[in-house]
Amino acid sequence: MMLLAAAATPAPQITVKFVTPPEVQFNRRGDSTLTVMVGKNSQTVTLDGIPDPADPDNVFLSLKPITLAFDKKFGGTVHLKARLFLCDARNGVCTVQELEKQVRLRPGQPLALVWKVDAESR
Repeated sequence: MMLLAAAATPAPQITVKFVTPPEVQFNRRGDSTLTVMVGKNSQTVTLDGIPDPADPDNVFLSLKPITLAFDKKFGGTVHLKARLFLCDARNGVCTVQELEKQVRLRPGQPLALVWKVDAESR
């Protein structure tokens, strides 16, 4: 069974960081989420972010990295699906993007994933 929390023991874990161009922000009117699927099990977490001082109720400037920890003995494929509420501050256009990635974890090893959200994925 997987756990979604900060890892306190040397267990396999993924730290996911979403990176966008400066003009792309996250709309707080919709919850940006990350769904983690391992085999037949899945969990969805709501992503938190850094509020825009100019509009803290509606905009995250960026999302905070999230660490996903798994059972100590886990090793294998993890499927990640992000649902992101994005706004292009330059053009005033907001969209919902669904992006997917697969990663392979090795028992006891951490993985840092920098997930780039660029013009191609908007």
